[in-house]
This record gives sequence, structure tokens and C-alpha cells, in this order.
Amino acid sequence: MKKILYLSFILCFGFVANAQNFLGHANSNYSGTNGLYFNPSTLADSRHFIFVNLVGMNANFSNNYLEVKFPYDPKLYVKQLINGNQSGKVRLDNGDSITAFEDKFILENVNGKAKDVNLSFEFRLPSFMLSWNNKNTIAFHARQRAGIQINGLAEPMARLARYGLDRPESKALLGKLQTDNNFGVAIGSWTEYGATYSREVFNKKIHYLKAGLTVKRLSGQQALFIQNNGVKVNFVNNDSLFAVQTDVKFGMVREQFYGIQNTAKDNPKLINYLFPVSKLGSGYGYDFGVTYEYRPDYKKYQGKMDGKDVLNNRKNKYMFKVGAALMDMGSITYSDPKWVMYREMQGRDVSVKDTAFWGQLTKLKIRSTADVDTAVSNVFGYKDSTSSFKWGMPSSLNLNFDFMLREHVYISAVVIQSIKPKNTAGFRTNSLFCITPRVEWKWIEAAIPFVVAHNYQKFNMGAYLRLGPIYLGSDNLGGFFGITTISGFDFYFGANIPIFRTKTKDRDKDGVSDRKDRCVRVPGTWEQRGCPDLDGDGIEDDKDKCPNAKGEAKNGGCPDKDGDGIVDELDICPENAGPVANKGCPDRDNDGVFDQKDKCPDQSGRPDLDGCPDTDNDGIIDTEDDCPMTAGPTSTKGCPDTDGDGILDKEDRCPDKVGTASNKGCPDTDGDGLTDIDDKCPNQAGSQKLGGCPDRDLDNVPDNEDKCPDTYGDPLNDGCPIVEVKETVKNADLNAEEQDILKEAFDNLEFATNKSAINVDSKVNLDKLADMLKKHPTYKLIVSGHTDNVGKPAANLKLSGDRAAEVRKYIISKGVPAARIKSVGYGDTRPVSENDTEEGRQKNRRVELKITK
Repeated sequence: MKKILYLSFILCFGFVANAQNFLGHANSNYSGTNGLYFNPSTLADSRHFIFVNLVGMNANFSNNYLEVKFPYDPKLYVKQLINGNQSGKVRLDNGDSITAFEDKFILENVNGKAKDVNLSFEFRLPSFMLSWNNKNTIAFHARQRAGIQINGLAEPMARLARYGLDRPESKALLGKLQTDNNFGVAIGSWTEYGATYSREVFNKKIHYLKAGLTVKRLSGQQALFIQNNGVKVNFVNNDSLFAVQTDVKFGMVREQFYGIQNTAKDNPKLINYLFPVSKLGSGYGYDFGVTYEYRPDYKKYQGKMDGKDVLNNRKNKYMFKVGAALMDMGSITYSDPKWVMYREMQGRDVSVKDTAFWGQLTKLKIRSTADVDTAVSNVFGYKDSTSSFKWGMPSSLNLNFDFMLREHVYISAVVIQSIKPKNTAGFRTNSLFCITPRVEWKWIEAAIPFVVAHNYQKFNMGAYLRLGPIYLGSDNLGGFFGITTISGFDFYFGANIPIFRTKTKDRDKDGVSDRKDRCVRVPGTWEQRGCPDLDGDGIEDDKDKCPNAKGEAKNGGCPDKDGDGIVDELDICPENAGPVANKGCPDRDNDGVFDQKDKCPDQSGRPDLDGCPDTDNDGIIDTEDDCPMTAGPTSTKGCPDTDGDGILDKEDRCPDKVGTASNKGCPDTDGDGLTDIDDKCPNQAGSQKLGGCPDRDLDNVPDNEDKCPDTYGDPLNDGCPIVEVKETVKNADLNAEEQDILKEAFDNLEFATNKSAINVDSKVNLDKLADMLKKHPTYKLIVSGHTDNVGKPAANLKLSGDRAAEVRKYIISKGVPAARIKSVGYGDTRPVSENDTEEGRQKNRRVELKITK
């Protein structure tokens, strides 16, 4: 019975096929073909031109049930074994000896949760990658994968498998129906032959995207799986059990195919194990991935080579990259009537009272799968039985993020998420999350993965090192190097031949590769295929008559700036087109002076004046002659001064008469400030207001027009005084309001002292008076001015007249017709009070207003 239980333990806990991760290597920019097993898009824009993988190997073991806790450092025992210690004991440093291994060293994780254990092996066979440009990469690769897996085994079943039925630890489990038994078992191995194509999808300078696809031919070698969706088991006692089967499926390649339990002469040979016939198991798989890179500093990787913009393909150009891939999609179909079997158990519900015993377990002779097949068939029977089944690949979604902290220093994050159920028919990837800091150079690289592994249940720390073509590492460094408590281990290594991308050979550094450079040792241009063209005119220097000056081929490479067909070195006027007769110089005005020397190239002129015209023939060219139409001396820039008064004729109002500068060249005979041409009385000094004529009586009537030149008078009376105004008009009948308006205007009428200007405050009442006159077109106004007797009578008469006239002018400005208003000044001739007192004189200083019809 114990043999059966131990066999079950081996099947359940021995191994599990898991995705080989190589986590320290996964994000490396120098992983070559190893990177395509994580995301096939990594190959595009590779740092390698050619990469040959010689060999690679990974072994991984982990579980969440048992761990070994040694009371000594295991490395000590390993060292003693190497030195020949075969006693089975460990000699401690203090001289004591203890047994190397005892059952009590194995500890259980009893927490009521389902148990998983994992063991896998991967061999990466010779592979080849070619990246012929930055955009396209192809690879051909092969690998061998093997392992055994169980997921989701109930804890009681796990403990029964470990302890058997006769240990105290398992006694409590006897006689109890174990119902939580949804688990999956898988044992298998296969070979993959794959081809990968990876290419750039788009390159938008800052934003870059690449994608890759792998297609694999799968060759199956070994397979056994159990999909248990509900078998109920009760170990009644040490030797008997009963089982209630509801939904169980299993398939396998019989062990006899490999020569196990088979004595027939047709045992398959070893080659069938390595390369099974296609009928046994084959299929196709594929991987697909994309990677986005953010390249904010793309400009520093740009350059030109052979006339094209190129990026430095020897450098990583991203600040960060993000990748996603669907990996291990597909399946293997096992189909061979002789070696392959598939079973589905019949649904059946058995109560404890109606127990279906397998008899006495100690009497069962189960030595092969055929014996198991017979026993199960006899007890339960099969609902379906064929010789074909599908073996699923361990499909996963792989996500990664890689950030460049600085050149050569990175930190990455990886998520590997299984997308297969736990009891799948085939292998299942264990999900994990990993953060890895790393440093990498062309020939050396180191990384430390921090992993939350085993479906995000366990924390591990790893290490990775690459030295030239050799790399090795572990994703579970503690387990591999023998920390005293061990629940798993991981180890991988490999060797390859990397051929890195190299800088395009360009010995003269002219941007033309040596293989296309016709002048390898002399810097040149791409247009001339690497030969020099110093002046950049597209003509090689050895064929260029003017190698230092840019020109056209028709001129032998010499310049002809003005395009007149005469090369510049022979052209007297290289900047301006001209005929051959003029040695290339133009003469636009045809005056016999070349434009190069002609100061007036668009005007025909005299050769002695550098080709400029002199219209007045005074020896001064027109452009420098202030009077080009009239001859004049050089001293006055060609302008004449006919009267010789020092004022040029063009500025002299009287060019034929001697005058002064202040009068613009005109005389002022009488010296009254008005030139003779503007003075009505040029020989008599007078007022500028009266056109230069005198006004002896100051009545604003010039003496030559004043009939009374010595008596102040009225301009309306030819300068003679108005002695009397006969008021033959009739006074208007004003109402009380109109009388008030007239009175207010009179009472508030004031002037500036000794002047005729009306004060501002007085104009308000004058405005009201003007409005009244406009409303009554028949009303007329007589304004009479009066003064006291202080001062000269003539001056008083003038002041009174001016003030009356100022009032008349203001009212007219408000819209009252001038014909309806008359003003007169009486001076001091009509006093209304005595002039002996100030009060009397104030009353005499007045302007009277009278409205008539």
C-alpha cells in the first residue's frame, strides 16, 4: 500500500512544468535569441547583427507545501562529499556528527489551502538570429522542454500522500470523505522548432513601435495529464478505500513506448524518444508581442551615411519601453492507436453505505498504467475512451516595462500571468511579478531580480551575470545556494556567439561608407561618392578648374555669378551681366561708361562726370546740384543768387532786390516789419494790422483812407466821429420777463480792465438776450458804450466803441442777424453821474442796451 501512496506522492509533488523565465536575462538588450522566448518583438532594432545561441539550460523547482530546514549549512555537507565523506553523516565544526538527512528536517505548510509543487527543465538548443538592418530581424531556434505538474491538490490529500495510512499524522484523516479534489496533473516533454520575424512597425522619432511573431512546430515526446473536477475519496482504513467519481479525464502516452514495462521485441529506440514519429504527437504554436519605446533624445542618435538619415544602431535610444506578448499559444495533438490513450470516467455517485471498495489494497498488483487502467475500468467504467487527445501549451500574457535611469543603468518590471485554468490538459505557467535593477554593457551585465513568484505567493531574490559569451543566473538565489530552509531552487546558464553591430566603416569620416567611397582616404561628399568637392558645386575637385569656387559644369566648375557666359575670373564685372565686348560689364544707359564705374548707371551722362548728367552745365552733376535746372556756382551747390544778397534765388522772395535773411531776401524801406512787397505804405512806417500804413488817431482807419486822420472816429463813418445818433426808432413793448432778461444782461455786463474783452460770467445773460431776439424777429438792439472822463477823450471814445462793438459781435455769433444790431461808442460825452467821485465814475462806465422795433 505504501508503494502506491509514495507513487502518488511522486506524481503529485515531484515536478511541475513551468515557464522558464530567465528573469535576469528577460529585459536585457543583449539577450539575442533568448529574448524571443519572453517577447518576440525584442529582436527588432537589436544590438546584434548576428547572434548564435550555442546552448542554454534552466532547472526550476518550487512548492507551497513542504520545505527542508537543515540544522547545518548544506554547503558544509557538499564540501565533505567532494572530499570523500560517504558516511551519511555531517561533521560539524565543533567536532560533533549528525545524520545528513532525517524526515524531521521536512516541514509542512499546513494552512488549509490547496498545494502546488513545480519542477521544470529547459534546454535551449543551437539557434541563429540575423538582423540585417534596423527594421527587420529573423531567427531560427529550437529548445527542449520537460516537466511534471500538479495544481490545486487539497491539503488533506497532500498529507495522506506524504505520511501514508499508518502514520499518526494521517489517522485523523481515515474514514472521512475528501471532497475538495479539483486538481490537475501533467507530465510531459516536447521539442520546439521555431522561426521568428520581428520588425519595426513605425518610427516617429520620439515614438517607436516594433512587433514580432514566432511560429513553432511542436514535436511531442511524453504526455500524461489528469483533469480531476470532482473525485471524492475516502480511505476507510489502512488497506481499503472507496471513491466517488464525477468528472475525471486523463490521457497519456503509454510507458511501453519508451521501453518501460515492455519486453516485446518492437521496443522503440532512443531516436523515437528524441524525435517521436509524427503520429505520436505534433502540433503548432505561436508567440506574438509588441514593444513601444519612448525616445525623447532621439536627435543625439541621428546621423547621415551614404546619403540617408541613419540612427546609431549600437546604442539603446529609449528613455523607457513597454512590451506585451501572448506566449506559448497552441497545442500538441497526441494520436496513435498503439501508444496513446484517453479516458473519461463515468459519472457516478456512491454513498458511504453503498461503498465501492477497491478490495484489499495490499493485494492489488499495480505495476503499470495498464494495471491502473484495468482496475479503474472494473470499478467505475469509462464514459469515453479514445487514442487521441490535445496537450495545451502553458499560455501566458507577458508584460514588461524597462526604464533607463542613466546610460547603462536600468530598472525593469515584469508580469507573467497565466491564462490557463489550473486543471488544464497540459502545462500551466505559474504567474509572477518581478522588479529587476541591472547594469549592462556590450560584454558585461549584472542584474538582481526581486520576484513575487508561485502565483504571487512567494518572495524570491535572484542574481544574473553575463561575461562575454557566457551567462548564468538564478531566479531563486536563496534556494540554489543552500540557505538552511529550502522550498525550491532555480538555476540557468548559457553560452552564445554574439556578433555585435559595428559602426559603418568610414575612414575619412565624410559620411560615405568605405565600400561606396571612391576616395577612401580623402573626405568628400555623398553626391561625389566620397570624393572631395570643396566648393560643393557637384564637380569633383580633380575635374574642377575652380575647386575653391562653386560653378557649373559648362564653365568647367568655375563660377559665373552674373550668368553672362564669362567666368568670374575673366569678368571685369562678375556681379553684373554684360557683353563680351565690355569684358562682361553692363552699360545700361549707353553713355560709354560701364555700370561698374558709372555713378549714374540708369541716366546717360558725361564721361568726365563718371557718367552722371549735368542738365544746367554748371559742372555739378544733377544728383549733387541743388538747382539742377539753373546754373550756379559750386560754392552754393549750383544755385544762383541774382541780387547778391547772400540768399539763394530759390529761397529769395525778391531775387532781383537786395534784402535781408529775416525778410527772406526782401527789403523793408520804412522799417515797420513788413517787407515792401507786403506793405501798402512801403515808405511810411505803420501798423502791421493796417497793412503797414499809419493811423494817427488810432481809430483803426489808416490815414490814407481816414477822412478825419487826426480825430478818432468810427470805421463805419470813414474814420470820422458820429456826433449824434438820432433815435427816430420806436422802443419795443417788452413784457415783464423780457424786461428782466434785458435788465440782467445790463446789470451783469462787465469787461476786462481797460480792455474790450467781455468777462465769461457776463456771457450767460447775453445768451438769454440773444435767445429772446431770435424769438422776436421784429426786435432790434442798439448797444451804446460810455466811459468816465479819466484819460484822453480819444482813447475813451475808442474804448467805448470797442466794448459796444464786442457786445454786438458776440450776440451776432449766437445767431442774431447783424442788420438787427447797431453799436456806437460815446466815450465820456454822455455821463449819467458826476465824475468827481469813484461811485459816479463807476456809473458812467457802462454799456447800455436798448430794444426797438
